[in-house]
Amino acid sequence: KVMNMKEVIKVNVEEDFDINIENAGGLPEPKVYIKSPVGTTILADLEQVSDGYIVYYTVEDDGVHNITVMFDGVSFNKTPFRVKAAYGAEPSRCRAFGEGLNGGEVNVPAHFTIETRGAGTGGLGLTVEGPCEAHIECQDNGDGSCDVTYLPTAGGEYIINILFAEEHIPGSPYKAFVEASFDPGKVTMTGSCLQRAPKVKDEVVIDLDATAAGAAKLECDVADADGRPIFNDLVERSPGIYEMSFSPRREGLLTVTAKYGGQHVPKSPLKLNVGTYINMAAIRLYGLPEEVYVDGY
Repeated sequence: KVMNMKEVIKVNVEEDFDINIENAGGLPEPKVYIKSPVGTTILADLEQVSDGYIVYYTVEDDGVHNITVMFDGVSFNKTPFRVKAAYGAEPSRCRAFGEGLNGGEVNVPAHFTIETRGAGTGGLGLTVEGPCEAHIECQDNGDGSCDVTYLPTAGGEYIINILFAEEHIPGSPYKAFVEASFDPGKVTMTGSCLQRAPKVKDEVVIDLDATAAGAAKLECDVADADGRPIFNDLVERSPGIYEMSFSPRREGLLTVTAKYGGQHVPKSPLKLNVGTYINMAAIRLYGLPEEVYVDGY
């Protein structure tokens, strides 16, 4: 009798089963033939043991194979046996590609593709972990590939796990950085220096409002006519509301730059012509009479 034959086997993996003839009495050595779905036939190898034989065989095609056991040219009455062959899972043969694996922008769908052709049989697992729960859509293309779209709704780092047959494919987990969407054109810049040129030693204060511009980093710089930096103090008074202040130490042209997310905001770069410092306390008036009369008083 035939024993321990699997109904499902793997392509290109050696399989075996047993033929027990312990009580059959004087049977000749059997021959075992395996016919593939494409019509080719192979002869299995046999190892004689005390109670019969161990049959070893390897198939190269996926699909249903017919296994026939013959004694002296006569087929065993229960053959052919049918076994189904499938490719074993090989996650290393999968690949993923697309800009979405590197990152994207908040509230903008990010895309990438996964290919599992030639990787055998196995389930595909996919997760996107990050600052928010990103909605994922997967479109099966019917050719061993699928297109994946996820929607990040918050900026930051996302971890993309792609598993095949419960194992990570090459490159997984991927790290994708999602940038917060912003519009530097919506940052407003106000301050008295925009209407009246400051003077040496004045405290120049510029207010910047980025509340409608989205999330990004605000950077401000001040430089004199020779390009030398002038210290400025930038403080976020409340979310999205900033105050920049500085005090020019000499007269001449200054350049103030304000960048939001690395891009100039409206009115930046701002040119300021710093005037001469006037110490009003040092001004004295001479030649006026001690008493001045006004008609009617």
